[in-house]
Amino acid sequence: MLGIIEFPLFVGSVTLLNLTPGPDMAYVAGQSLANGRRAGILSALGVSFGGCVHTLACAFGLSALIAASPQIFNLIKWAGAIYLVYLGISTLRSAGRVSPAELEFPTPHSPLRALLIRGFVTNVANPKVLLFISRSCLSSSKQAARKRLRLFSFSVL
Repeated sequence: MLGIIEFPLFVGSVTLLNLTPGPDMAYVAGQSLANGRRAGILSALGVSFGGCVHTLACAFGLSALIAASPQIFNLIKWAGAIYLVYLGISTLRSAGRVSPAELEFPTPHSPLRALLIRGFVTNVANPKVLLFISRSCLSSSKQAARKRLRLFSFSVL
């Protein structure tokens, strides 16, 4: 577990993690371009909820279990890859169904709830985030896990 002295290193790492292109950024950018600002914001919100799940998993020790088991990690990685392929195929299949009026004023094709859920699943199944969170939050102490859970709870409020 990183202490307060390593906090600038942690902030820099998190910034780089969020700026590097990955499935989350590709999904949010694709929804923003295809369906407008509202769809992009809702997709980003779903991705953020997925980050909350990773943080909770770390606080409860699930990240340590996943990091220790290559089979579980590979299962999550392949589930994420299959889900991204599914999203890509469904996007390509619906690409030819756009009318000229929709090109001028794009409207979200997906229900708002579906945008949140897709962003959430994209982040939860993202191995890059899973590895980063598991490596930066792992601690063997139950007291440290309780502190992280309290800190997470406070940050959500």
